[in-house]
Amino acid sequence: MNFFESIFKHSRDIVLLINSNGNIIKANIAAAKAYGYNLQELYNMKIYSLRAPKTKDSVYQQLQEAFDIGISFETRHVRKNGEEFPVEVSAHQLMYNHEKLLLSIIRDVTKRKRTEQVFAETEIIKIIEKVASGLAHEIRNSITSVHGFLQLAAHQKMEQNQFAHHCNLMLEELDYAELVITGLILVAGDKFLDLQVRNLNQLIESMFPLLQTQAKLQGKTIELSLEDTQAIYLDAKEIKLLVTQLTNNALESMSSGGKVIIRTQMIDDSPVLSIRDNGKGIPHEIRDKLGTSFFTTKDIGVGLGLAICNRIVIRHEAIMNIESNGLGTTVNVTFQSKSK
Repeated sequence: MNFFESIFKHSRDIVLLINSNGNIIKANIAAAKAYGYNLQELYNMKIYSLRAPKTKDSVYQQLQEAFDIGISFETRHVRKNGEEFPVEVSAHQLMYNHEKLLLSIIRDVTKRKRTEQVFAETEIIKIIEKVASGLAHEIRNSITSVHGFLQLAAHQKMEQNQFAHHCNLMLEELDYAELVITGLILVAGDKFLDLQVRNLNQLIESMFPLLQTQAKLQGKTIELSLEDTQAIYLDAKEIKLLVTQLTNNALESMSSGGKVIIRTQMIDDSPVLSIRDNGKGIPHEIRDKLGTSFFTTKDIGVGLGLAICNRIVIRHEAIMNIESNGLGTTVNVTFQSKSK
């Protein structure tokens, strides 16, 4: 008992002895300092009175659990002057002077919470810096190309056939910049959804020449395997963005000579889009992070690719799943049939 009394008295943490009614029977000096009450005042209080207003509803339930099995949790307490502060509580039953009481050891975690907040804010700043850097890189390349083209055109240093050819290239650069910006708008959730009854195969076929050109430039190939599918409600621009992003991801995952297969089929009366590559697959350690905004494995990138795809899929009330192994990755998007 003397040993217990010594630890009780000199503990740097708040230590309270509480009876089954929630009355404070005993408190140490650290408790008096933390709460701003003297010991006699604490002895006339209930533990309920030390809890912040928004946490009081759970007091008696936690008190019962602590007596039954012991409990550890975080909550907020309040000082005599009304100031709230975060605490970490560990409480369990013991026998003291032949009475069953609750020993509650309470630690003020204000400093720890501040440290965690600073760390979280630092991580947010790092994410913002990464996103800003990625966006600047992605969009500046397009702007630089267009700027250079306009300079040449302004100084009339370009033949007519060269001018027409470069106009097409510049339009592609501007389309890409618009793609990046559209992706950000999609993630923000502010874009209007233009749903019309469309044929998925027709949309893919209209994109195929450009996708094929991109693949050839990388020494890779794209094949189409399009089965008859039911026309469904789609936003054409968003679906084209979805197919473009998933195809680009597939192309980037492979070395020269790789192949991407874009397939459509009907499964259980629902149109399914599948994009498969024969790359090395997705490492297990990053699969859970796929689709998380701003997560990227690239040295330079925004990390919005799959986040944008997820957003498009959700907006179309579709389902996306990813299958991956050492032989490649397949992304399946299952749309609702028109009748559903």
